[in-house]
Amino acid sequence: AALGGKPQPLTVEDAYGRRRGAHWILWNSDAFVESAQGSPFVEAAQRPAGSVLTATSRGTGQLLAAALDDPRVKQVYVGLGGTGALDGGFGLLEALGVRFYDRAGHPVSWSVSAWRQVARVNLVTLPKPVTGLADVLVPLGGPTGAVYGFGPQKGLAPGEAAGAAEALLRAAGIVSPRPADVPGGGGPRRRVVCLASLGGPPGACPAGG
Repeated sequence: AALGGKPQPLTVEDAYGRRRGAHWILWNSDAFVESAQGSPFVEAAQRPAGSVLTATSRGTGQLLAAALDDPRVKQVYVGLGGTGALDGGFGLLEALGVRFYDRAGHPVSWSVSAWRQVARVNLVTLPKPVTGLADVLVPLGGPTGAVYGFGPQKGLAPGEAAGAAEALLRAAGIVSPRPADVPGGGGPRRRVVCLASLGGPPGACPAGG
C-alpha cells in the first residue's frame, strides 16, 4: 500500500469461523493477498478451546477468491505465513470451490480433524496466474516438518503431532500426487502444495511458518 497499492476491503472468516474485516491489495493489474489478513495468528487466550483441530485457512481463500474475481486483476500473489490455521491450506481450497469427499462419497468440510476422512477431491482450475510467496524452507512431513514445527504455536499438543503429521501427508497426497516433491511444501500451513495442485507455480513458493 505504501507504494501505491489500494486496499480492497472484504469481510471474511478468521481461522476460527469468526467474521472479521480484512483486505487484499490492488496494485496496477496485480493483486496481493496476505494469509495473515485472511486467517491471522492470534495468541492462545483469544482462541476458542480446542480450536487447533477445527481452525481453517478459509478466510485466506475468501480473499484470494475475491481477487481472482476482480476484472482489474491479471495475476495474484499470495503471501504465506503468519496464520492461526494448521489445516494444510485446504480451507483455502474449499473457499475456491474445491470439494472433498469421504469413501462413501459424502462431502467433508475441511479441518485438521478431517485429514483422515478425505478419500477424494474435486479440484478447480484457477482463472488467473497465482504465485505463493514465503521465505522459509520446511519439509511437509517428518519430525522436522510442518506439523512438528508449527503445530505447538497453534495449540497442537505434543502427543497429537505424530498422528497429525502422518494424516497431513496422506491428505496432501490426495490433492497433489507427490506432495513431498513440491519445493518447500511444508511451509506456511502447507499452502504451497495446495496452490501447486491448482496450477500455481511452486518454484516461487519456498515455504515456512
